Amino acid sequence: MGFAIWLISTWGCAALFLGIGIFAGSREEPMWFWTGSTVPAGKVRDIPEYNKANARMWKIYSVPYWICGPIFYWSVMLAVVILIFACLMGSAWLIWCYHQIEKKYVMK
Repeated sequence: MGFAIWLISTWGCAALFLGIGIFAGSREEPMWFWTGSTVPAGKVRDIPEYNKANARMWKIYSVPYWICGPIFYWSVMLAVVILIFACLMGSAWLIWCYHQIEKKYVMK
C-alpha cells in the first residue's frame, strides 16, 4: 500500500509539472512563473520561444518525480533522496532557469 501511495504522490506531482510545461508551450500569451504575476506581451522579444523555453523548464523539472516513483520499489532511501533533491535543489534550479529565460527574452 505504501508503494501505491508513493507512486500516486510522486507521479501526481510529475504529471502536474508536465502539465504546466505542456500548458506553457501551447499558450499564445507569455507564460508567467509565479502565481498572480503576469508577463506583458509587449516586453517579450519572442513569445513562442519564450513559452517554449518555459515549457522545457517545467518538463525537465518533472523528470526526477517520474524517476523516484518506481525507484521506491527497489530502494526507499534512494527514492526519498531523489525526492528531497528534486524539491530543494529543483526549486532553486527553477528560479535560476526562469531568470535565465527572462534575461534572454524579456525586455526590462
